Amino acid sequence: FSNDDDDDFNQSFLSSFWTGYETEHPVPEHEIEHIPWMLLNRSLIVYGYLLKIWPLQRTEKQEAHLQQVAASIVSARSELGM
Repeated sequence: FSNDDDDDFNQSFLSSFWTGYETEHPVPEHEIEHIPWMLLNRSLIVYGYLLKIWPLQRTEKQEAHLQQVAASIVSARSELGM
């Protein structure tokens, strides 16, 4: 799989999930506006936690995952105009 495949799957999954979720539990517009901030906060917490639990000498998989979380933080900050 390439990153494009992952991005396509993630977008497709999220779209389908959100459609189904809102069918059962409609989310008020004012709460939807907060989702990007909550996701940024989650990513920051995950990144900090991973730095705490993983040693300085990380495996390749650990380092790749850490870089992926860091990239999501950069992306979220950019989308929020930070």
